[in-house]
Amino acid sequence: MAGQDAKKGYSKTFVATIGVESKEILGYYCTSASSIEFENIPQNLSKRLPKYPAPAMLIGRLAVNKLIQGQRLGERLLMHALSRAVRATSEIAIFAVRVDALDEEVKKFYLHYEFVPFEGKEFSLLLPMKTIMKSRNN
Repeated sequence: MAGQDAKKGYSKTFVATIGVESKEILGYYCTSASSIEFENIPQNLSKRLPKYPAPAMLIGRLAVNKLIQGQRLGERLLMHALSRAVRATSEIAIFAVRVDALDEEVKKFYLHYEFVPFEGKEFSLLLPMKTIMKSRNN
């Protein structure tokens, strides 16, 4: 599915393997352009923002092979994706990185990294670029 989306220009997929030649996938994530409707941005973040959709980078399908879950590969993949968002801001505007959690456990993973839920959408979360940039300067 990720390969088909990439061929259509819908997403880019990044894969973690043991080595360059390895065919065993340890984990992966996909990125694509997205937006966040103004009414879904939490009120504490929406002050002084224009009242139209905010540009975002979507991290989709972040997953880790069940055999190595608990070894912090998910964290490393997330940090890799956030680094891509930082690089992208030199070329395009990105207000936040967004994710759509599949369940409560996945939501807790993202909350641990300071993502905040959308207004009215329990499993959609965002991390403002300002927060990402601050964490990189500390």
